Amino acid sequence: MVFVVGLGVLGTANLGSAASLAVSTSAVSTATVSHPCPGTLAATTPSTSLPVSTVMVTAPAACAGRQLQVAVTSGGATVQGTATAPASGAVVVTLSGAYTPSTTTVVAATVSGWDLPATWTYTPVTNSCVVVDGSGTPVAGQTCSVTSLRANYWGVTGYRFANYYVSFSSTGVNGQQRIQFSLDLSTAAGIPADWNWSTSAPLMGGNVTTLAGYRCDEQPILRGQTVAGWGRYTNVYMPGVENRALVGGLAACS
Repeated sequence: MVFVVGLGVLGTANLGSAASLAVSTSAVSTATVSHPCPGTLAATTPSTSLPVSTVMVTAPAACAGRQLQVAVTSGGATVQGTATAPASGAVVVTLSGAYTPSTTTVVAATVSGWDLPATWTYTPVTNSCVVVDGSGTPVAGQTCSVTSLRANYWGVTGYRFANYYVSFSSTGVNGQQRIQFSLDLSTAAGIPADWNWSTSAPLMGGNVTTLAGYRCDEQPILRGQTVAGWGRYTNVYMPGVENRALVGGLAACS
């Protein structure tokens, strides 16, 4: 009996609640918003001396006329720039600062506020150099070229050590400036053809240092700069090892 009365009370409450509701009808419309130009942006660096302050990008054809926003992260720093996507081909985006490209550089992009997936490809400039000031900015009017690259080595195959020697030709370098460079060590005269680059690494020492963010797996490419105060002395050397597992606490690459 108590159970039945309880149901009756609940039913009355529900009916009273329903009677007090004002019901109206309206049309419901929906809209689908899609990406204006789906696809992938392809980014690379124009062949030039390092570091650079531009990036070359190719956007999907449907993006033509839309604003591209591009961010490049390399060596722990991010620089940005904008450009209008062309109807076809690539466009060079001028960035807010300079960076040194590498195989580990990351590019992010948006188009008209939409995320646009991006790919990165980079072919290191073989044996190039540039004169920079204390902050790493290229010095206007200065020129630089690599005139020689050689090596001597010792040890048994797979566990060898080497000293690399490089000479530069540059104009007007003073004691407050440095030479930044990108070298393909496999082109060094005297280095064995069977040197194992997949396990090799540069070592601290000599009168050059590697650039921030340089990775051991970039070998045989070496990205570095002369030490502070080296100035106009344009003959430098740096040691290396064929098997980096032999050396603990590598400070020349990560």
